[in-house]
Amino acid sequence: MATYSLLTFLDPSSLVGMVVLIVMSPLSFIISRQQITMQKQRMQITDRRVKRTTEAIQGVKIVKMNAWEQPIKDSISEIRDQELKLMRTMTIWRTLTQFISQSSHIMSIIAIVISRYAQGLSFSQAQIFPAIQVINQLRQPIMNIPTRLDGSRNVNSEYVAMIICTGTSMMVSTW
Repeated sequence: MATYSLLTFLDPSSLVGMVVLIVMSPLSFIISRQQITMQKQRMQITDRRVKRTTEAIQGVKIVKMNAWEQPIKDSISEIRDQELKLMRTMTIWRTLTQFISQSSHIMSIIAIVISRYAQGLSFSQAQIFPAIQVINQLRQPIMNIPTRLDGSRNVNSEYVAMIICTGTSMMVSTW
C-alpha cells in the first residue's frame, strides 16, 4: 500500500528511493552478521581471560611462592588487550549499523529529489511531505528485518560468566 502511495505521489522516479531502501537493508544485514561473528569471538576471548584469572586466583599460593605474578599478569593483560581491540571494532560496526538505520530514509528522499531534478521534473511541498511520510512507513519494516535476526547480539557476557562461575544468579526472588 505504501509503495502504491509513493508511486501515486511521485510517479516512477520514486522507485529510486525504494531501491535505496532495499539496498540498505541487505547491507545492514551483512553488517549485523559480522557483528554476531565478532560477538562470538569476543565471548571466546572473554572465556579465556576469565579462565586464566580464575586459575591465578585459585592457585595464588603457588603463584606467590614461585614469583609468577608478572608473567600471569602479562598473560591476562594480553588477552584483555585482544578483547578490547575486538570490542572497539564491534563498536565501529555497531555505529555503522545505526548510521545506516537512521539515515536510510534521508538517503532515499535525497535520491528521489536528485532523480526528479535529473529528469527535469518539479518537486513541490505538496509532494515532498507525503513522500517523506510514505518513505518513513516503508523504512521501518524493511530496516527492522536485520535487527530481528540479530537479537542475540546484546548478550551480557559478564552476567553469564558470573552465573557459570558461581552457579548463582543475582536475581531477587518474588516470594
